[in-house]
Amino acid sequence: MKSGKQILVITPGFPSDENDSTCIPALQDYVKALQSNCPDYIISVISLQYPFFKKSYHWNGIQVYPCGGKNGKGLRRLKTWWAAFRYFKKISKANKLDIIHSFWLTEAALLGNLFSSFEQAVHICTLLGQDAKKENKYHRFINKSKVKLVFPSRFCAETYLKHTSYPETKIIPMGVDLKEYSTNQNIEKSIDILGVGALIPLKRFDEFVKTIATLKMDFPSIKTVIIGDGPEKEKLHQEIQKHELQDNIELRGSIPRNEVLQYMAKSKILLHPSEFEIFGAVFAEALNSRMYIVSRKVGIAEESNVWLLANNNEEFVKQIAHILNQAPKADFVNFFDIQDTVKAYIALYQ
Repeated sequence: MKSGKQILVITPGFPSDENDSTCIPALQDYVKALQSNCPDYIISVISLQYPFFKKSYHWNGIQVYPCGGKNGKGLRRLKTWWAAFRYFKKISKANKLDIIHSFWLTEAALLGNLFSSFEQAVHICTLLGQDAKKENKYHRFINKSKVKLVFPSRFCAETYLKHTSYPETKIIPMGVDLKEYSTNQNIEKSIDILGVGALIPLKRFDEFVKTIATLKMDFPSIKTVIIGDGPEKEKLHQEIQKHELQDNIELRGSIPRNEVLQYMAKSKILLHPSEFEIFGAVFAEALNSRMYIVSRKVGIAEESNVWLLANNNEEFVKQIAHILNQAPKADFVNFFDIQDTVKAYIALYQ
């Protein structure tokens, strides 16, 4: 039996197998790196909604307990929580839990609060998205004196603290595995602009298309790709046809993460017009792929010689044209190393 700490991760989703690379890549990188750095830790995962089955399995040597919630509401959600509670009792019976680490300040944190009270375990919750907003209905149900909140960016902390008080602000960026980028440094940049993300209204890929339509007047052969899937896909397809951009924009759909990174290695600029990001893992991936970024000031966005900020279509066009005409001198270094993330959390676990 291992002698290290027992860590329980609670998350809404977790990869269904070791080939499921698109399910929360940042969490995958973190759990793998934690396991590698702390081989004596016992790490278990309770995944509430995805995968859509309930049979426990091993993922890279880690025991995963899926509740198969399938994002059900009402009574179905209560059944999901009951399944999570039964898994929790099974895990804690085998070994006393030291740390419960929930991801997102939503139902995962609510259950983490409850479970930690049974075990007297330390409860840590990492906010990762729109859970920092005032509209999050779970805020009022979570006992914040019984949980250590961790924010992946200052923007996240500031967003959260606008509508609620919290005695301590801990910021730990979510890093990436730098080894995944080491072989892509000298690939030819044959794609001008890349977009990556869920095709939902918040991400504003409609603005991506409008920006390319304007840029095409000065850059008629501009080559761009959008990677992702979602409810806005057909609308974007229609917009591309409307602006006659079939030869300029490729809708690539959802693809495995290693292919996403290959596209990044071949692309010059990440255009990310999203109106809201708490951290923006895609930013860290782009920087380590030696890409320039043009985005709004969201998540970890900071103006620099490799990152230009914009607020509207006109500004997006101006910033991208500046890079395409005369790329600024770039200081591409290693950004957001997952090893730094793990070290910071290990210190918190103590």
